[in-house]
This record gives sequence, structure tokens and C-alpha cells, in this order.
Amino acid sequence: MKENEIYDIYSLREVSWFPPGIGWLYLVLSIVIFSYFIYSLIKWQKKRKESWQYRARIELKEIGSLEEIDLITLHDFIKKLTIHKFKRIDSAKLTGENLLEFLDKNDPNAFNWSEAAGFLRSLYKKNKRQIKSSEIKDITGALKKWI
Repeated sequence: MKENEIYDIYSLREVSWFPPGIGWLYLVLSIVIFSYFIYSLIKWQKKRKESWQYRARIELKEIGSLEEIDLITLHDFIKKLTIHKFKRIDSAKLTGENLLEFLDKNDPNAFNWSEAAGFLRSLYKKNKRQIKSSEIKDITGALKKWI
């Protein structure tokens, strides 16, 4: 057999390193978009857990689950939340009756703080007023709306 008789047989061309099909392009693009979505979700969760609202919700849940609540702890939590919610210069110096008046005037939900959290008036006196669990639920419900 002579070499010139097989001139019509061609070899296959080389396969490129990147498949030229449009399906591969869609696959790579979807992997990039999915990876960005996962990255954004992880970043958002980390940012959410570092926020003061997240920590305040956890602390409020702990306060609501206690059988006996320390009124000073509740007062301190109300004070911290007031400082975060309103301007620090306006709310940091307030205690007792002044704090209740400020909360009555500035609460966006029009909660009656003077009646519900009246224990703040006599918090550091010897004759502390006992607080009922229903009052605690009312107060924590109002604080949840702030967060």
C-alpha cells in the first residue's frame, strides 16, 4: 500500500482546554453566583450576631425566662436599651422618676412606663415594691418592640 492512497484520512483536531459549549459557561457562572451568595450569607450572619440588637434580644430572653427577676438587672437593661434607642446625651443621666417621664414622652409605641415600670422610683430604697410576672411580661413586650 502506498502512502499517497491514504491522503483523504485526516486526524482529529486538538481538544481545547476550555469546552466551548454555552452550557459550561452557564455552569461556571452559576457556581460563581452561588459562591457569592454563600459568602454574603455568612457575612450577614456574622454582622447580625455582632449587632447590639441581637445581643439585646438574647439578654431580654434570659430576663423573661427567670423565675425571680432582680429589679436592678431589669433597670440596667432598660437603661442600656434607652441609651441605644435614644441619644446618649439625653438619656444617660436619667434615673427613677426622670427616666420614667422620659420614656413616657419618647416611647414610639406609647407604652405607659410610669404605670408599668413604677418600681424604678423606689429601686434603691429599703422598701422595694414587688413586681408581678404579668408586669414583667408587659415590660419585656414593650422592650421587644424597641429592638
